[in-house]
Amino acid sequence: MSTGGALKPVLASTGRPDQLVFCKWSTATRLVCNMSTLLMQDGGRLGFSRVLTLNADGSDLKQLTGETRDAIGDPSQFGGGVIDLLGDDGKGGAVLMTRSFGAQQVTGKILASSLAGLGVERVDTTNLRREAVERPNPKASEYITDGHGNVRVMGVVSTSDSGMLAGRTAYLYRKPGERAWLPLSTVTGSGGISTGFEPYAVDGDLNVVYGFDAHDGRSALYRVSLDGSLKRELVLQNANVDVDSLIRIGRQNRVVGASFATDRRQSVIFDGPLKALTER
Repeated sequence: MSTGGALKPVLASTGRPDQLVFCKWSTATRLVCNMSTLLMQDGGRLGFSRVLTLNADGSDLKQLTGETRDAIGDPSQFGGGVIDLLGDDGKGGAVLMTRSFGAQQVTGKILASSLAGLGVERVDTTNLRREAVERPNPKASEYITDGHGNVRVMGVVSTSDSGMLAGRTAYLYRKPGERAWLPLSTVTGSGGISTGFEPYAVDGDLNVVYGFDAHDGRSALYRVSLDGSLKRELVLQNANVDVDSLIRIGRQNRVVGASFATDRRQSVIFDGPLKALTER
């Protein structure tokens, strides 16, 4: 890090229609950024997102999103999401990314791939080397890691016989060091109104998952043990409003508190050491 000198932009968007959504540090010298845009197709506007990587000085700009070539259908609108900032894990700077795989076809050749759905890859942010972490699952809607490179929770959506979404998502989890998926919870509903425990973040050190569920008619924050017992603990609730946001810190996005909005947004820190600091 240098001090002094003029500010230098390293990446920018026009806002018409491209938008710079976020940038995060993959390593001390490498950034990972998400860009979104709108493109005209068949007379309508479609949203597209792509993940980029570049050096802190703006050089060596590359696309981190893995494109699907020769896919059956149109190009993927969703360019993947960064779900874990691994940093320099001994193999170089890397991230875990979700990727939407489409069924492949190669005209005039026997080789083809029928793998389709949402998967997870480890992607080196410098040389773009990709390594499969979770095989594509056609019904998977999301994956949640523990911040240390381990995928611990997966959401699986239900569909009708016609392929329409049925308004239900089943969440599965893994015990530490295991690969087998076990049932965690089921969330039902649509239009912003749902019932059931919806997981948002895993703390690998505590071996728990944080999420929201109803409590006395309001949304409250719970944590559920991932040791096989599914022990459930109410962490934070408010009788008048929904608890609706997590407070997270560090590269591992560790959960240290939550917040809710009354006439103003209020934060509650429940992490022991940080809570002690705020009370001084």
